[in-house]
Amino acid sequence: MSELTDFIDAYHVRLKKFIRRFNGVSTKHLGNYIVWNDIISCNHSDRKDLLIQLLGQLLCLNVDVNAQDIFRKSALPCMT
Repeated sequence: MSELTDFIDAYHVRLKKFIRRFNGVSTKHLGNYIVWNDIISCNHSDRKDLLIQLLGQLLCLNVDVNAQDIFRKSALPCMT
């Protein structure tokens, strides 16, 4: 049981350190930050599998965007 507690404590410390740089996050988007942290903190072989799973989920999302949504979006600022 102690190993599990140590693992959870270490994960919590890493997650707090990751989120601290954003000066707090909305609980609405907390799940996204947790996934982002997991991708960054896992080793390279696990990262590849995780990114493949993430890409698969993104490709299966049902996103409803119409032309009016695109035209109403403000332009990106130009860097000169």
